[in-house]
Formats: sequence, structure tokens, C-alpha cells
Amino acid sequence: QLKQAKDKESSEAKANAEAVAAIESEIAGWQALLAGADEKPAAKKAAVKK
Repeated sequence: QLKQAKDKESSEAKANAEAVAAIESEIAGWQALLAGADEKPAAKKAAVKK
């Protein structure tokens, strides 16, 4: 009984860790997207100056 409870806890902890990792990678993706969006107007301005 105790072993089953521990196994359940560890599998839940693993699932939580995976969910956190997925959220963090999604946030990183959005940050990269936003950074890219910020860079594009600057590149356009540089192209206009030339």
C-alpha cells in the first residue's frame, strides 16, 4: 500500500515537472517570437536608411 502511494506521488511529480517544462518552453518560444517581432521593424528601418 505504501509503495503504491509513493509510486503515485513520484509519477505525479514527474507529470508536474513535465508540465512545467512544457510551459517554460512555450514561454521561451513566445519570448523569441516577440523578440523577433521587435527586431523586424529595426531591420526595416535600417533597410530604408540605405
